[in-house]
Amino acid sequence: KNFTLLKMATAGHYSPENENFCRYFRLVNETAAKPLRKILENNANARPLPVHTFLLCYKAKMQILFNKGVIQQHQFDKMYPKTGTFSIENLDISLLCVILTNICNVSPKGKAAYEDIRKYRNELCHNPVIALPRLDYYSNFSKVHNAIKVLLKECQDMTFEAEIENEIKNIDERPVSISAVMNLFKEFLFTQDSEMAHTFSERIRQL
Repeated sequence: KNFTLLKMATAGHYSPENENFCRYFRLVNETAAKPLRKILENNANARPLPVHTFLLCYKAKMQILFNKGVIQQHQFDKMYPKTGTFSIENLDISLLCVILTNICNVSPKGKAAYEDIRKYRNELCHNPVIALPRLDYYSNFSKVHNAIKVLLKECQDMTFEAEIENEIKNIDERPVSISAVMNLFKEFLFTQDSEMAHTFSERIRQL
């Protein structure tokens, strides 16, 4: 299905509204996760510990959250892989928000910002149409960008902040790389529960 969509897109069979959706999808699911990971890294470095060791210190607490259904099995396995090695890149927005809430020091403004991003991500992923009209795109893009700005201040790293702001500018202004977005769609589907993955895959097929 992803390959079919890629062929359609590279042939030009997509609308400006589809393009808007792809840009917004990248901003929410790719870029917005980066300052969340940076905040987690900063909290680990303050110990100082590698991120995987920092998470191991809180495994009992995360087990309680898993038992309560706050964390799903596939998310727990990303934090504490039974095989292979831990990678912070495997932590998606939903899981990062749970981690930051329960074991990291984040300001009230920072918490509000990442909760907003989680809300925007959930709205996006349950959107029945893979398209965004121009005005909706500008409005949604601006809201997420503002939330990311708050998180960037939380990171306290000017170089990192400049890199993310440049990435956001490129997402908004440069031509859409359909191949890159298809890879992001694929990564997103692989990290979701089967029901959401099936629903979202069907909407991608319709594009």
